[in-house]
Amino acid sequence: MPVTLYDFYAGDGINVTKVNYNFSQLQTLSNSNESQINTIAATALHKNGDNLEQSAIDAFKKDQVTVLSTSGSVTLDDNKDYFLTPTGNVTIVLPTIASDQFSHTITLIVAGSEYSVDLGTTYTMSSGTVDTEYTYSVLYIYNKLDNHWYYLIGR
Repeated sequence: MPVTLYDFYAGDGINVTKVNYNFSQLQTLSNSNESQINTIAATALHKNGDNLEQSAIDAFKKDQVTVLSTSGSVTLDDNKDYFLTPTGNVTIVLPTIASDQFSHTITLIVAGSEYSVDLGTTYTMSSGTVDTEYTYSVLYIYNKLDNHWYYLIGR
């Protein structure tokens, strides 16, 4: 049923009968969008993520790890995780990074062995030695200030 509403303009005076009619007509109407708006409000992802389920967060945080069992040259990709089990001496080749505003990191877990692993850069964030007979980890971080990969090695 179409509703006839009256427009009131300043200076025309207010007709109480028409105001009451408008009000009673509006009271009988329902907002057909209300349930849709409530559904969207209940199910849409909030911009601060406070209604994101933990399982979705866990799935987002997962990285697929590439397992390398090799000797010779090994090229690593930016922002990836690797396990390396040397079957001979290994030389790591790090990616070239274009100028941008993103973070660039690579993680590498190396199985302890008698083989040597050249980490692909001479720039380090720490001093000290690690016994490479045991499994050790390498974190590569790209420094945009001097355009070099740095590594942090630990056990």
